[in-house]
Amino acid sequence: MTELARSLMRLSWALSMLGAGQARRLLDPQAGWGEAAADLDAVSHAAEGRLEEPVRGLFELGERLQGSVADGLAGASGPLAPMTDAAKELLRRATSQS
Repeated sequence: MTELARSLMRLSWALSMLGAGQARRLLDPQAGWGEAAADLDAVSHAAEGRLEEPVRGLFELGERLQGSVADGLAGASGPLAPMTDAAKELLRRATSQS
């Protein structure tokens, strides 16, 4: 039980530190967005590799949905494309408020 508690705390701390590092990179484009994306993909693939059914199927469904949202925000065609302009405007407003 102690080892499980330690593992959970270690995971929580590692994800917090990864998030902080990635946030820094996202706020500074010169810090390397490509490297940030590669780091996040590596963690995602590692976690995905540990999933079993039916959770794996749910993960894949969520991944497709998130991909559609990202494509819609990028202006790609798809079921969410009509919402692209509204979503971009909301993001612009949210990030321009100080």
